[in-house]
Amino acid sequence: MAGLCEGGNEPPGSLKAKRKLGRRAALSPDLELELKRRIVRLQQVGFGLTRLQVRPCCYKICEENNIPHPFKNEIAGKDWLYGFLKRFPDILLRKAEILSYGRLMRFNKEIVSDFFELLKKTLIKLDLCDKLQLLYNVDESGLQLTYSSSQLVLAQKESKLVHTATHSDRIETVTVVVCTNATGSNWIPPMILYKGKYAKNEFGDDLPNGNIFGMTSNGYITKEEFCRFLRHFNANRLPGRALLFLDGHRNHLDSSVVDVAEELGIQLFCPPAHCSHELQPLDKSFFKPLKVFRSAELDNFRRKNPGRPLGKLQFLKLFAQAWMRAATPSNAESGFKSTGIYPYNLRSFLMKHLLQATFQTVQLQRSHQHLGPFKKPHNTRLSQN
Repeated sequence: MAGLCEGGNEPPGSLKAKRKLGRRAALSPDLELELKRRIVRLQQVGFGLTRLQVRPCCYKICEENNIPHPFKNEIAGKDWLYGFLKRFPDILLRKAEILSYGRLMRFNKEIVSDFFELLKKTLIKLDLCDKLQLLYNVDESGLQLTYSSSQLVLAQKESKLVHTATHSDRIETVTVVVCTNATGSNWIPPMILYKGKYAKNEFGDDLPNGNIFGMTSNGYITKEEFCRFLRHFNANRLPGRALLFLDGHRNHLDSSVVDVAEELGIQLFCPPAHCSHELQPLDKSFFKPLKVFRSAELDNFRRKNPGRPLGKLQFLKLFAQAWMRAATPSNAESGFKSTGIYPYNLRSFLMKHLLQATFQTVQLQRSHQHLGPFKKPHNTRLSQN
């Protein structure tokens, strides 16, 4: 009859009419919610589960709680995982970044709070609380003289090998030293360090105006080159006593570096060990877009010049184009804001970062291969901990 459900007399608005067709979920809503919470907790302490690791967890929960299920080979099916992710849209597939155990252990509330307390005292002592244009961050990163992108490309479904043609398998690193202030109004011209002994004047061509370059035995920063960069920084920065944030690399805090900084009126400020990944503004907002833009420029070069080697001179042109796109005021401001350095915001930083980094030792002892035993909840509110 029109207006009634098939197989019954319930009106369309009734509970039975709203019931969805299809196979019922293997786990109850309470058990699925607890599974989701444990997935999040493991992710927060650095033991995130893959899709293949989550599926056996569902099977194990069913077995431990005597729940009938259709699963075989001690693993839940892909359909269950698809349904689970659909029911919890805030759980997404993300590419995990490598973070050492030492960094995880050192990055905690007490250590970071001490850092921010010292920062507050330093800003007051140097009278820089309202002079954000004198807050600077310096950092360096390595770029390769070859195409090394692992971006996704379109390919035929049956293809067993999907490769990218490059001019060389040999990887040579070029170090880029970058510095900017908290407003992004004063990007210091970068320093480029090549591997080698003898410099050529053309190595500085096509780089942003005012840049400097040098040669080191391995292409990485040395204390001598960093002292030279400090003098370069001093010649291009805004007038006044500057506070320079930098990581604790041994070549950054050598006695010769400290002497040059004191001579130039530059106050060095270093975050705690193993915490620079969250307290370095340039790490948070600049180097990733720089490398993305540089990879795009390099890809265009590779396609237009198949088989042509990428030398130092070609690298300069491609880097200059990427630099102009990445060195923006908004990227600088975003980096300082995300670290809580400016605007000074310890509470926001703790809420955003350290709620995930603070954990009990027992949590780390749990195997990331499974989620431990599950029991059916007995009409009690599930723990949030």
